[in-house]
Amino acid sequence: MSFLAGIFYVAAIGTSGFYFITKFKMRKYIFSPFMITILMQIFVYLISPRFYNDPTPWRALGITNIASMREYLDKAIVINSIALIFEIFMMMAVELGKKRVKLERSIVYTLSAKIDPGVMTLLFWLVIVLWYVVVYTFNGGIPLFNQGRGFFYNTAISPVYQALTDVITICAIYFGMRMVFNHSDHVKLIVAIMTLLFTGSRSNALLTVIVPTMIIYFYQKQITKQKTVISGKAKRRSFYHIIVLIGAVTVVGLALAFYRVGVNDITVELLINELLNGNTFSDLRDGAFILMGMHNKFPGQFFWGKTYLAGLISFIPSGLSAFRRNWSFGRVTTMRLFNMSNHFGLRGGLGMEGYLNFGFPGVALAALIAGWGYGYAEKMFNEIFLKKDHVHHKGNEYLILWIVEGMCSFFTNSGLAMTTYVDLLFLGAVILVSRRVRLRLISRRRRA
Repeated sequence: MSFLAGIFYVAAIGTSGFYFITKFKMRKYIFSPFMITILMQIFVYLISPRFYNDPTPWRALGITNIASMREYLDKAIVINSIALIFEIFMMMAVELGKKRVKLERSIVYTLSAKIDPGVMTLLFWLVIVLWYVVVYTFNGGIPLFNQGRGFFYNTAISPVYQALTDVITICAIYFGMRMVFNHSDHVKLIVAIMTLLFTGSRSNALLTVIVPTMIIYFYQKQITKQKTVISGKAKRRSFYHIIVLIGAVTVVGLALAFYRVGVNDITVELLINELLNGNTFSDLRDGAFILMGMHNKFPGQFFWGKTYLAGLISFIPSGLSAFRRNWSFGRVTTMRLFNMSNHFGLRGGLGMEGYLNFGFPGVALAALIAGWGYGYAEKMFNEIFLKKDHVHHKGNEYLILWIVEGMCSFFTNSGLAMTTYVDLLFLGAVILVSRRVRLRLISRRRRA
């Protein structure tokens, strides 16, 4: 690691540590559903020095001479360190600032109150049926079981399949909150989680649904014993439960990765090797690889917003838009730079897309916007879920916060645009239909 990269590496880790220490002193807790992504980003930094000397992680990218990658790895560390530092400071300003939250006037409370459980249930079962029709028609079976995880890639069915999967994720989050706060909808939650696992992808089921649901459950279990605000001691008890949860989910996620590629004899050694050398925490390695590709294909150039624009028009099928086909971030980092086909895209880290488009100013701006989203979500989470009787709408508040945070994350990963569109359209449809159902019920009561 070069001296400059080392300085930025230490600064990023130090800034992260400062944030968590300050947060714990002020709030008496660390973990929330929105912290999972931040903790994963930090873990990526903690293991990144090993990429300088260990050839094992590079083999997946076909790199045999790791000495040739050190310059690019240095630059990837600098880029992503700057992004993490800006993100953390913005989070602290928003989350831990003195500005008071007006819950009853917030968009979180306003929208969460408009969601009708009957409408969500009806739309959920409709989407579930459509999802299974699509996978059996176009894939011939469950993607997890027939190695067809990417069956939709570069096909006309892609936006439909991805939209259905995104809606199932939204519904799973909703039913998870219903389970915690209303002690209901267990069957729907199980069906949703199993269907998400059947896609062959781990992140939606484990990190987007199960972990947030259980974190909020642990806090809610403690808060029911308190008079007004969950105490520091109760938060510490939740902390230990969450640590165990994260460890268990990590093991399950790695085991699913092995099952997906047909490895049945899973050992502790294999799990550790996948954790350190696999593709789960390889952002900085991938970032160095991307920078090498940029140097070879587009030396001294930036994309000037093309990947962001491609993300904004992600509702257009790639078969109908040459611009989106050529400039979506996932395609740029695979097909355009390396002619890699049948790959979902390299990540590159928190600041890579901002850098490829606008250089270091793009890194800072994208990180600030993402940091605002995380900071707002964290502040609202503390106000709503860690204070007694502030959860007025059966946990729907978390669903709204998740969508808001996802919208802000677009600037660090434009591939999330399609998911954001689906979230907003589905939520709008639920609210619209819920309003009509509510008005109809009111009309019937008046006539009676």
